[in-house]
Order: sequence, then structure tokens, then C-alpha cells
Amino acid sequence: MVKNYLGSPLAEGCRLLHVASHADGSSATKLVVAAAGLVRTLGILVSGGVDLVHLHCGDAPSPCRKYLFQTLARLFGVRTIVHWHAALFMDQFPALPAFRRAMVRALLTRADRVVCLSTQWEHRVRRFAPEARIVVVPNAVPLPVEPAQGAPEGAPLCFTFLGSLDRRKGVLDLLEAFAPLVRNGGDVRLSICGAGDERALRQAIATLGLDNAVRFHGWVTGVAKAEILDGTDVLVLPSHGEGMPMSLLEAMALGIAVVATGVGGVPDLVEDGVNGLLVPVGDPVALTVALERLVADPVLRRQLGRCARSVVGERFSMGASVERVAEVYRDVCGEGKS
Repeated sequence: MVKNYLGSPLAEGCRLLHVASHADGSSATKLVVAAAGLVRTLGILVSGGVDLVHLHCGDAPSPCRKYLFQTLARLFGVRTIVHWHAALFMDQFPALPAFRRAMVRALLTRADRVVCLSTQWEHRVRRFAPEARIVVVPNAVPLPVEPAQGAPEGAPLCFTFLGSLDRRKGVLDLLEAFAPLVRNGGDVRLSICGAGDERALRQAIATLGLDNAVRFHGWVTGVAKAEILDGTDVLVLPSHGEGMPMSLLEAMALGIAVVATGVGGVPDLVEDGVNGLLVPVGDPVALTVALERLVADPVLRRQLGRCARSVVGERFSMGASVERVAEVYRDVCGEGKS
């Protein structure tokens, strides 16, 4: 989402400086990147001319890290926006030490605006930060000129998973649900794209006898991801927690039928049976039923894909999102001048 903003007209209407505060890797790497981000932010603030600091937050420990950046901005009298991308934070929050819970509440309460991705997350954030000034701005993606082609004629029907290889994204649930399709002789294949516990993934593939039906691509971006999506018939995302998943938006924008769980902002994107299928969390049997339904009904697949693409164009386009964010910027900066 940040990359989309940086490449959008938002960057033409105002000067945007991107500061990284996190990177994948060891604890030492993460610490170095966070420290370097703080030092760079300090330098930018000292140089002056900063009207607003827009902080993007994920799950713990991201909010505590962003608290430090927010504090730095406030020392220079600069207003802040907290953009809440968390997926599992409601589960994490009670287990945090008291001082970290206080930091998160302060982060959200002190922010001049808190941007949530969905009405569901707005209600959740208000539970532990009732005084937060919340606005809802869904994620968005550019609408491709052409929809995805799907698997070539005569090739197996292609299901695709894009996401981290962990429990939250439900990749092991997907493998368990996909196995009956293969055992029953379905002409299907599954492409899995992501990074994480590759060992557990490969072990599950072998245990379920899916070696010939599942292809693991690792983490993919750019052209490689575009090619995989272009050959995809159904994108499956059986997550246990979400903000508003970009992979789902990208697939829907391409006219790909989607199957997902109704978590986080997903219900704001997917209406069951209209522009996708929703299944219960952690229910491989229900997921199998949904996948089998799409295997057996190509007309439904195409209908769901067309409706998904239409919904993205109407409600989740980059143009609408950029204008909404620009409006938030204007409101907050206007308050600062009053």
C-alpha cells in the first residue's frame, strides 16, 4: 500500500519522504533498521518544512516502535497520522506488558487521526483507544487494463495462495482442504507463493501426498507475481486474521474468483456468493466444499471474477483512496494552522 501511494498522484500533490523503520531478518537487523529510521527522521525534522508524519503500523511490536517516531515528531510540533494495518492485534494486546499497552493507547490517542482499513477495525480499535480520532480508508490497488487469463485451455485448474507461510494466513488449512480435490482425481494444481516456515510447508505437502499437485514458488514480486496471477483461476486466502489483504484486492482487480475467510476488512471487500466465497476460519472441510464448488462450476467462477473486478473499480480504486488520504492530510494540516 505504501508503494502504491508513493507511485500515485498523492506524491505529485505533496512532497513525500519515505523512511523505513522495519526490515525482515534477524533481531539485530531489525534493530539497526529501526535505529537508522529514527536517526533519519530526526534529521528530516531538524531540517524543517515537515507538515505531517504518516506512520504505518502493523501487529506487535510495530505500534511500540511507531510510538517512538510519533514522540519524536511531537517534540518538533509536527502532527501525526497513524495508519492501522494490524491483523491479529486484538489477540496480542492483552498479552502485552502494561507499559506497552500504555504506549499503544498513547500512540492512538495522541494521533491527530487514526486511519483504519475497515469499519470492523474501527470498532476494534475503539475498544482500547476510545478517544482516538478514527477515519476509515480502505486499501486500494490500480485496476489493470486487462483481466487475468487463467490457466490455459486443457491445463489443470489453478488455485493460488499469496501470503506469509504462517498460521495467520492459513496456508496449512488450505493444504488440508486441497488434498481431497487431488485424492478425488480433480484436474487441479495449487501455486503457493510466500516466505516463512518453508520446512513445515514442505512436510505438510509430503504428508498429504500433494508433491505432484502443489508448486512452491517462494516469495514473488514484480513480473514473477504478475505471471502467476495471470495464470490463476481462483485465489484462496483462508486467513485467521487480516487488516485488508492486498493479495485479495490484486486478485479481484484482475477478475480472479476468490475464496477467503471473513476476517478483518475482508467482509468489506467480499460479499459471499456475489463477488467471492467466504468460509469459516480454521475449517478445512468448509474450504474444501467451496473449492469443489468452483471446480464444478466454471460459470460461477467467471461471474464471481467479473463482479470482483467491478467492485474494485467502483470502491477500491487508487484514485478514490488517494483522494481520501489527501483529504485527511488537508484536514489535519488545516487544523495545525488554525
